[in-house]
Amino acid sequence: MMTARLEVRPVVEADRGRFVELFLESDFMVYGAKEPLTQAEALARFDHMLAFSDELPFAKQVIIERSTGCKLGYAGADEFMFRDEKRLEFGYRLVGESRGLGYATEASLALLDVARSVWHGELLAFIDPENGSSRKVLDKIGFEFMENINMDGGNAELYGLFI
Repeated sequence: MMTARLEVRPVVEADRGRFVELFLESDFMVYGAKEPLTQAEALARFDHMLAFSDELPFAKQVIIERSTGCKLGYAGADEFMFRDEKRLEFGYRLVGESRGLGYATEASLALLDVARSVWHGELLAFIDPENGSSRKVLDKIGFEFMENINMDGGNAELYGLFI
């Protein structure tokens, strides 16, 4: 799909190199991961993104800046276990130089439009309490704060959106 400034589309095999490269960078993985992924973890993460994009039309998708063709990161949903229940988590991650430009909001709103047309339920989102920029994105796209939680040995803020 196209937005004013972005192309947002499912990942394809040709995206593997870029995403593995990003998953290995500490700046890209700064929030939500204690360290960058290992090569094996990065490959497995991309494999999962690729497979899950066949199952869910608003799964994590590549964000491409239309004016440059640069792959800036991703936005979308993924499944995970939370409190002994399989749930959908919505998230986004951008390269450092593309943060603060409204790209996460723009891509997320486009994907949430897709979600509303094909799915009904609750999406969850988690952010690092120190990530004020991500909190602003979640507010702009309609998520509401639910509670502070302990996740993977660290603190996180839990947000939800019913669609």
